[in-house]
This record gives sequence, C-alpha cells and structure tokens, in this order.
Amino acid sequence: MRYDRLSPLLAGFCLALLGQTAHAQDYRLPPEAGEKKGVEVTDWLRIKPYARFGAYWTSNLFQEPSRRNEGDTVFQMTGGSDVVLGDEAGSFFDVGYAATQLMYVKNPKENTVEHRTRYNTHVDLNKSVSFDSYGSGTWAAANTDPQFSGRVRNFSGFGRAELNFKPTDTFGLRLDGDMAYTENFPTEFERANSLTSRVGTFVVLNPNLPWGLEFEVGSNWRQIHYVDVRATNPDFELVSWQAGARVTNDVVDLRARAGYEIAYVKKRNRFPRHHRNPKVLGDTTPEGFYGDGSLTIRPNQSTTFSLFGLHRLKFTQAAFFQRATHVGTSVKQLIPVVEGLYAFAGMDWDLQQPRHQRQQRTLSYKAGVGWAPVEYLEIGAQGSYLRSRSRAGGYEVWEFGLQLTLSI
Repeated sequence: MRYDRLSPLLAGFCLALLGQTAHAQDYRLPPEAGEKKGVEVTDWLRIKPYARFGAYWTSNLFQEPSRRNEGDTVFQMTGGSDVVLGDEAGSFFDVGYAATQLMYVKNPKENTVEHRTRYNTHVDLNKSVSFDSYGSGTWAAANTDPQFSGRVRNFSGFGRAELNFKPTDTFGLRLDGDMAYTENFPTEFERANSLTSRVGTFVVLNPNLPWGLEFEVGSNWRQIHYVDVRATNPDFELVSWQAGARVTNDVVDLRARAGYEIAYVKKRNRFPRHHRNPKVLGDTTPEGFYGDGSLTIRPNQSTTFSLFGLHRLKFTQAAFFQRATHVGTSVKQLIPVVEGLYAFAGMDWDLQQPRHQRQQRTLSYKAGVGWAPVEYLEIGAQGSYLRSRSRAGGYEVWEFGLQLTLSI
C-alpha cells in the first residue's frame, strides 16, 4: 500500500509538527509485522479488527531531569479496527480507531486510556490527476506534576494532503500541505495550545532520467498560531523557497527538499514589546536553513531500510525560537530459516537549539524480533535505550517489552 511507502516521511512530519522529541515516541512494544488481510464484506468494503496484549518494563517512568528515576511495569491492552473502502491497489479510503488501556503496577494513579484514530486515502481521478492524504489523532490523559491539581488531558491531531497534476510526462504541478493541532487541559497548560499549518506549491519536472527521477521547485508558507488568548509567545508566519527531488520505484522511494526559511511576527500576543533581552526578537528576523527528506530501500523481498531527517526553525512556548533537527533510521530483515520470523533495529537522534538558551540532545536505540507462527497471531519482543542531555540536566531510560497481537 502507498501508506507503507510514506511511513518514514509521515513519521518525520509528525515528530516535527507536533513538537515531539525522540523520548515522546512509543518504544514500549514492537510494531506489527505485516499487512492484515481483514474480512471482505463486499467487493469495496473490508474490515480489519485486531487486539493486542503486552507488558513492558521501564527504568524511568517520568523521563524528567528533575526527578529521581522511577522504574515500573506496565500492562497494555489494545482493541481496534481498520475499515477500507475501495481497492487498496487503486483508489481507496482507509480509516481506523484503537483504544489502549495502560495499567501501572507501582504507580496506579497513572492508569489511563489512550484513544487513537488514523486515516489514509488515495484517489486516481485520471492518468494526470491524483490525490493522497493521511492523518492521525490521539486523545489521552495523565497525572500532572504535584504542583498542579488533577490530570492533564491532551489532544493532538495531524493531517497531510497532496494533489498532483501532470498534463504531460515531463511537466506537472504539486500542491501539498499539512496541519497539526494540540489541545491541553487544565488551564495551566492551555496557553501552549497551538495550530501549525503549511501550504506548498511546486513545479514538477521529469526529464525522463533513469530510476524515475523527477525534480521540483517552489515555495512554502507556514504559520504557527497559539490558540489561547493568554499565550505569552508570538505567532509566526514563515516563507521559504525550496527545491527537491523524488525517486519512486519498486526498489527505492526517495523524497527530499531543501531551502531557506524567513519568519515574521504575525501577532505578538502577550510577548512584551521591549523584552529584557532585545536580541530575542528586537529588529532581527528569525531565519535559517530548511531541509527534510526520507529514503526507503527494498533491495529484496526480505529487507527494508528506511532513513528520514528534518531540520527547520521551530517555535514553542518553552523556547519559542530555536532550530530543531531530527534524524532517524531503521532496518527490518525477514529471517527465511523460520517462516514469519523477522528482526528490526533503529536509531533516532534529536537536537533542539533554542536561541540564547541551552541546547538539548536526545539519542535513542531500539531493536527487537517478531514472529507470526500462524496467519492471525503475532508475537514480538523489543528493547530500547534513550539518553537525553542538556546543561540543565539529563536522564536515561531502558525499556523492554513483550507483545501478542491477534488480527484478522
């Protein structure tokens, strides 16, 4: 499916736009091994229910530099289903929902239910026009720090769409965009609620080179808006000119763009006009290099290698002007001596460089195995290590998990 080909790029966009760092990823349990066949209700409707049961141990539950390491064992139960309308080899719409119950042994006050939704669609209007879109949403609640009362509830959503128009084999237009939204409760956290949006317009040139290589050049417009009226950081809009290239075939899927971004203050909100450090904003304009890309290589039916990276200007409540870099890589290898057995490994590196503040580096590794002894059953095990460092402090996390998945 096209969703699998875009997965490294999707991961990169989600990490950047939702303001996540490597330690916010879910390293608890290994991913599912392959595509679920599902139940074919009609020629155009397929349902794919599944259930997962697992447990993982973490050496540092809260992952905060100011807290002592708190080890815990967590049990996890997930139930969900995907629904596919249309032909997955052509035009289709795929939507899914899953609910996960997390139960902590030593810290039962952290027990919570996570709700996740996702969608993916592809439409071929004709030979010259196509449309792709995918997105996800998460709703969860967790205990706050002791200085706050109650629980903090968070909703995050992400969506991306791309429209391609190719009137000829050598020339085309591409319009793409994405949007991310975060909503936090209670009121202590609401001023960090944000909406990030992006729209890009590109001219596509295909000079009929080997491997299906095509080039694109165009511009991006990006906006960071804080929803709450009490926000203390400015809203920004960013404009950039970019150039890129793509290669798409059965062996290689490469997508890369690079350019230069210039940011402008759209609304100061409650940010003081004469800040105590005039260099933070002053008369200067935040600007810098922009680059993102993903690479997936399948040299054979048993091996998949993925690499993605993203560097851009980033604006948050904690450090509203910074440069953020995220790089990740993974490899999956089927082991032919045992049918249904595979191994995987990966690494993520994240660097946050706030202006006039201390930078933070986060490095993580993960590795594991999975086995599908029969068609509807999969067993997996995974271990991971994460290290985060800054001048303000740091922390380390070891995690090990087991998982059993039943799917149709």
